[in-house]
Amino acid sequence: MKDTSFDRFAKEYDADMGDIGSYNHQHTTDPPLFELIGNPEGLIICDIACGNGYIARKLKKDGAKEIWASDISPELIKLAKEKYEDLGVRFVVQEAEDF
Repeated sequence: MKDTSFDRFAKEYDADMGDIGSYNHQHTTDPPLFELIGNPEGLIICDIACGNGYIARKLKKDGAKEIWASDISPELIKLAKEKYEDLGVRFVVQEAEDF
């Protein structure tokens, strides 16, 4: 996989998102997303464009059976694996259009 522009700011993005998402995500994007998903217990979920993996982490902790999380940025996937390797989320470098 080629180096992407996302790799250049991966650490800053990871710091902004943290373990619960940025302020913007917490108040705009995430509430309707989690409402749409509902209770993830027992589900198999694919998180495309997972960034630092905070959504995959939350869904796994909330009971998802299996999580596949992908992003185009090798650096973001590396950071996600380092932070959440103990959860069993399968992080892979992959372009969304190759889903």
